[in-house]
Amino acid sequence: MKTLSKLALAAVLATGVSGLAIVAPAAAKDKKEEQAAPGFKLSKPVQAVAFQAQEAIKARNVAVAEPIVAQIETAATTDDDKYIAAALRYDLENTKLAIAQAANPKAPLDETVLAKPLDALLTAKNTPAADRGRYLFRRGQLAYNSGQYPVATQYFTQAKAAGYTSGDFDLQLAKVKVQAGDTAGGLADLDRF
Repeated sequence: MKTLSKLALAAVLATGVSGLAIVAPAAAKDKKEEQAAPGFKLSKPVQAVAFQAQEAIKARNVAVAEPIVAQIETAATTDDDKYIAAALRYDLENTKLAIAQAANPKAPLDETVLAKPLDALLTAKNTPAADRGRYLFRRGQLAYNSGQYPVATQYFTQAKAAGYTSGDFDLQLAKVKVQAGDTAGGLADLDRF
């Protein structure tokens, strides 16, 4: 088996997986509420269009979202801007893959487009801790699907250390360790079940 699970992949692709929620700039009732609200401080050029990009992605309107996300990537100057740009790019590329998968379920998917935004999200210092494990796991899946088992093992191990869990994650970690050549480590993980 070359991929983890087409059904699991389809489920991931069908949902907005970055967990990003941008509030429209006019949503804050007053300046005090806006300042007290936790979250990102975006530059004005990014803030002006980030909500539009998120809504277009949510509506699966790739033609509208693509130029807006590209505009955000170009305008991003702060760490928060860059994080939002990477999260929106990740969501957009996932949406494109989901649309392609729905159009032709048997066609192979080129998930490599997810690597760059995932790497940006993983290196961003303002990535929420709750999302870090999920991003590490997803990056591990990309490495696994391309046959880079030692790299996948590293990402899966980091995801586990970051608190990521799923129903069969421990089994997947054991399997990838065996495929990476760490048979003893994989079997030790299986013994913990």
